[in-house]
Amino acid sequence: MKEESIGEWGPGLLEALSEIEDPRKPKGVRHPLPAVLALSVCAMLSGARSLYAIAQWGREHPQLAQSLGFSREQTPCVATLHHVFRRLDVDAFESALGQWAQDCLGEGESSIAIDGKALRGLHGRELPGVRLVAAYAGDSGLVLGQKGGRGDAKESELGMATALLGQLELGGRVVTSDALYCQQELSQRVLEQGGDYFWVLKDNQPGVKEAVSLLFAEPPWGESFAGASQEGRHGDRWESRRLWASAALNGYLDWPGLGQVCCVERRRRRKGRETLERVYAITSLTPERADAARLLGIWRGHWGIENRLHWVRDVVFGEDQS
Repeated sequence: MKEESIGEWGPGLLEALSEIEDPRKPKGVRHPLPAVLALSVCAMLSGARSLYAIAQWGREHPQLAQSLGFSREQTPCVATLHHVFRRLDVDAFESALGQWAQDCLGEGESSIAIDGKALRGLHGRELPGVRLVAAYAGDSGLVLGQKGGRGDAKESELGMATALLGQLELGGRVVTSDALYCQQELSQRVLEQGGDYFWVLKDNQPGVKEAVSLLFAEPPWGESFAGASQEGRHGDRWESRRLWASAALNGYLDWPGLGQVCCVERRRRRKGRETLERVYAITSLTPERADAARLLGIWRGHWGIENRLHWVRDVVFGEDQS
């Protein structure tokens, strides 16, 4: 990171980090907590993956460290970092970062993806898996909030997602997710907070899925669907996507704020082999507010959380082995 770039984002982040209560006893504190946390953020963004690497990075960038609020020439050692992170209130830390990220969102930010992941490196015979649910703004690449916990994947993730949505400012934005979060309660929560939803639809909602699939398989006489398509090559794989949308079920399905139902057909060709898949979705966006092209863009944008967030956390930051 260039040292001159700190002025562009540093004060806002430092202000957010200063809201976190210092868990250390005042006596003997040598470094301000916001400075320690900001230094750790900068070091990790620069490739540091351990407390030793963070401490070493601070020693190699003394001028940058001073601009972060350190009053001493020497930056924190490994022991100090270990002491701070052992006692840090994780929920308060993530809440402060999440609020800062929401304040950084641009006015054009339209979609927020919700998805969960397991920390596989922490699994053991006696401990249940640790799961995290994150809210990710794909246009800016910011994580707006996160909830973590242990327990059954479905029940724990749904509870965490509900709590996470309560912390987000959803006015004018579309919340997207995979089929697990396609629930009436979550749909109602999003609408009450002034947002819209776009849920992938699978077998966890069998009645709704059956009605939507039947609509596109055997459309009523005279029914026409709005459509949009995309195609492109990704490495050695060619892929085309077609989306059809309809508001014909709005008065039939008992679902909060239903605006349209969608069918997406994905055709892939790789090494002479072709596959075809059809999936469905429901959304509160009406045809007047979102045409088929925009819905296809929202659909495609949701999966950015997999390769732009989960993959980065697992492979680049080594989260599973942390």
